[in-house]
Amino acid sequence: MGLLLGRGGAFAWLCDDALSLSAGLRAALPVSADGRRWLAATREGLYLSADAGCGFERVSGALTGHFVGPLVGHPARPGEVLAGTESLSRPNDVFRTTDGGATWLGAGLALGGRVRSLIRAPEPARVYLSHGAGAARSDDGGQTFTPVSIGPEALGPRADEFRFLAVDPLDPDRVYAALEQFPDGHLLRSEDGGLSWTRLLTVPNDVPESVAIDASGATVWLSAPFSGLWRSNDQGDTWDQRPVPGTLGCLAVHPQDGALWACLRGQPLPWIVARSDDGGETWQPALARYADVTGLGCAPDTPTARICDAQCDPADRTCSTAAGRADAGSSPADAGLDVGPPAERAPRDGAEGCAQRPGGPRGPAPWGLALGLAAIWRRRRHPRAPRDIP
Repeated sequence: MGLLLGRGGAFAWLCDDALSLSAGLRAALPVSADGRRWLAATREGLYLSADAGCGFERVSGALTGHFVGPLVGHPARPGEVLAGTESLSRPNDVFRTTDGGATWLGAGLALGGRVRSLIRAPEPARVYLSHGAGAARSDDGGQTFTPVSIGPEALGPRADEFRFLAVDPLDPDRVYAALEQFPDGHLLRSEDGGLSWTRLLTVPNDVPESVAIDASGATVWLSAPFSGLWRSNDQGDTWDQRPVPGTLGCLAVHPQDGALWACLRGQPLPWIVARSDDGGETWQPALARYADVTGLGCAPDTPTARICDAQCDPADRTCSTAAGRADAGSSPADAGLDVGPPAERAPRDGAEGCAQRPGGPRGPAPWGLALGLAAIWRRRRHPRAPRDIP
C-alpha cells in the first residue's frame, strides 16, 4: 500500500512500511489541530504518529490485537475519533477516544461480524454503523447504538450486503446507503434515520462505491467502479450519468469552496487525482501521474524516511535526494491522505527512482480529507453467499 501526503499543490510519499512490514494500512486520520498527530488503522491494531507520519508507535490498550478498520473524526474536535474493528477471532465493537488516541472506550456492542461501514453526520452526535449482523444508529456520538433496518424488505436485504455511504449535511436523518446484491447494486435513501428505506437507483452489473453531497444537500454524486459517475440535483430522486475517463471513485466535496474531488484507477489514465468546479462536467488534475510525486515527505534522519528509502531501486536512489528536499518542518494541516493496495503500486521504473510507488490515490484534497479506501478492499463480485456468513 502507499500513503500520499498532499501539501501546497504537490504530493509526497510516506510508505506504509514505516508502520511495520505486515501492518496492512486501512485508514489514516489527523487527530490534532496542527495536523501533526495522526492515527493509522491496520490489521495489527492502531499506530500513532506525533510528527505527521515521519515516525509511528503502536497504540496499546483496548484495541491491541484488533484488526482496525474505519476511523471517523469529529468535525470540531480533532482529538475525538471513532474506530470500528474487523477482527475474525474476537467480538468487534466501535471504540471512542477523546484524547487523540491515547485511551479508548468501547460501546459494548460485542458484534459477531466485522464493522462494514461507520460514518458520522455533520451533526456530530449522529453516527451510523453497519456490521455483519445488521445496522445501528447512535445519537450520542458513538457511545451507544440502537438497531435500524438494512433496506426495503422487498429487496430481501442481507446485512453482509449493506453499507452506509453518506449523510445529508443539513439533515442527519437523511442518509444514503448501498445494497450490494449480485449482479446489481442499489442506492438507498432513508429520511427517518435508517428506520425505513427507499431505493433510488439500481446500478446494473455494478455496486455503488462512494457518495458526495453538496452543502445544500440537493446535489448528490455517486461513483460506481464500472459505470462511472452519476449526479442528481434533487436529493437522489432522479439521476444522470456523467462521462468520466476511467474508473472513478473516492468522491468528496471540499468543505470550504464546494469543489468535487475524485480519483481514477487503472492504466493508462489522463490523471490520477483531480477536482471539478462545475459538478463533475470537467476536471482539473491535481496529480497527473505517479512520477509527479516529489519524494518522501519526511527529513532523511526520520524512521519513515529510512524505511521508505530502503524500498528504492539501488540503481537510482532519487528517493534520498527527494527526502532531503522535502519541507519536513512545515505543518501538514492541509494534508491529503492516500491509501492504496500493493497490487496498484507502479512497477519498478528507474526513471521514477523507487521500486515501489504508492497505489491508487485516495486523498487528493489539500484540506486534510481522506477520500476513501482502495478498490482492493471492495468486495469481489460473486453470487450471494449463504446467509449465516457475516
